[in-house]
Amino acid sequence: EKDATGRRKVGIALLMRDYAEGSWVFDNTAERLLDGILGKCEATLTARDIEIREPLFVKIDIDVWVRADDMKQRFEIEALICEKIAERIEPLPRGGEHGERIGGRRIGEVPTPEQVDIMLHGISARATIRRFTATATYADASGTHICELGELRRQPFMIGVNGRHRVHFYEK
Repeated sequence: EKDATGRRKVGIALLMRDYAEGSWVFDNTAERLLDGILGKCEATLTARDIEIREPLFVKIDIDVWVRADDMKQRFEIEALICEKIAERIEPLPRGGEHGERIGGRRIGEVPTPEQVDIMLHGISARATIRRFTATATYADASGTHICELGELRRQPFMIGVNGRHRVHFYEK
């Protein structure tokens, strides 16, 4: 990246584990991180050369329409589908039974509609998924933007986070 004067800048996006709680943790950490970086490379970089910022959070809302095999299990099916969606959208990896990292996304990754479709059809929930919609919402310097996930203009520091997920049932 270059700043307004044409000088090259190093851009660092920092995703905090507690990102959902707000920017105050990031604000405290970013300053200490900048000091640490400058302490190691003060001959080549100045504070003006480095920009540490949070990722651009893209809230993803997913609505799924399903036909349940047994409508008596409606609440269990809804909970399972919403849980699986949330696990796949969550940007931070979680630990598995054997200590391995499961899931998570890199900064710059926002799931595509095709990835959402594959994920939804991989859920075993005793229901048939008929269709879905995925909406992306983010706020930047020019305002708040809402669009279908497939129309999202991706940017290098974006990362997908969970929005509101809903399951709708077709009656038999």
